[in-house]
Amino acid sequence: MFNNASDTTICLPAKTVEPRLASDSYVFTAALEDLVEYERSTDLSTVEEVTESVEPSPASESHVFNAALAELVEFERSADPVTVEQVTEVETVTEKVEPVRVRPRVWTVFLTLLLATGAFVAGQVVLVILLAIGLAVSGVERQNLQASLVEILSHPAGFIFLGLAGQLVIGLAAVVPAMLSRIPFRQRLGLVRAKLPTWGFPVVTFGSLFPAALGILAASWLAEQIPVEDNPIATLMENMTPAWAVLWVLFISLAPGLMEELLFRGYLQTRLLKRWNPCFAILVSSALFGLAHVTPHRIAFAFIVGLYLGVLAWRTGSIWPGVLCHAFINGSGQILHLGQKFGVWSESTTEVAAYTMLGLGVICFGVSVWLMVKARSESIRRESRAVESGPKMSPRLVQA
Repeated sequence: MFNNASDTTICLPAKTVEPRLASDSYVFTAALEDLVEYERSTDLSTVEEVTESVEPSPASESHVFNAALAELVEFERSADPVTVEQVTEVETVTEKVEPVRVRPRVWTVFLTLLLATGAFVAGQVVLVILLAIGLAVSGVERQNLQASLVEILSHPAGFIFLGLAGQLVIGLAAVVPAMLSRIPFRQRLGLVRAKLPTWGFPVVTFGSLFPAALGILAASWLAEQIPVEDNPIATLMENMTPAWAVLWVLFISLAPGLMEELLFRGYLQTRLLKRWNPCFAILVSSALFGLAHVTPHRIAFAFIVGLYLGVLAWRTGSIWPGVLCHAFINGSGQILHLGQKFGVWSESTTEVAAYTMLGLGVICFGVSVWLMVKARSESIRRESRAVESGPKMSPRLVQA
């Protein structure tokens, strides 16, 4: 403490102030108020006398100051260690608390799928009715109207036209709800960069041939148990020409490959993964994907392939690898069949090519499994590092 003619200055050792409760800070505030009151109540005449004589103030005048100083010292000495430990404990607990995970609703996904199915069927019916009206207006007799409709729809042009309309409905069923979501559009539909190296894309694509072969075996067995009476694809192939074959391969590869993946792996599965465990979510999405193909043998094929595509989308965090696989499976099968139909290669060449691709597919499937496991493990490690390096709350914020 230093005294001079004009004021009194107190110098206390610097000390780190630990967090206090509201009751402790009240004592400190009261002591400060006493000091302020003492300073304000100092008689100016006394100050002038001190200035002239340079003598210390009487002991009676410093009584209030000494009492306030004693309260300050008592406050510092009586800091409750339990209070500090409690604050530290609260800070530690707060750092370990993870944010509450919101469980999204899943009934909206099934409602969207139901509405999409209804819109798909209604759209096909409306188009057929409009086509029938057009034929009637053009002069086709009523008794020949049904035969004319079958002839048009069995032609590649009519089949592709109806198929494009149906695929557009499927795509809109995924895009429209995703645009209304609070999650960014590309993230909601899985249209993000896949957790795969560049060379991994052709590997997982050829690896899809192995589940496709299993699906073909299951579909063939079901076709023997439940014979297919009317196969529109077989009738379509009879009317196929080389020019239309090119358009048909492009359509059957690109349209379902993108639109169906947007709906089933992009919109539907990403929501189910946020609510259910991955095994059950992928199983449900694959079952719905299979049921969308209507006939028993096609349901079996689509379900088995859907399991592979579902796991691939989950592990890589993107639907783009699944889009490539879906397009490759659809397109490669049609190319082999149409090449044999038009005499580009013989039946024996088709069999050799099929078995060669299957062998390559088995090898690539094994590598694909390794890539998917590796991609998921790296993603989990990155998320763990992000959580560990996140900002920590200070004791003051915890106390507040």
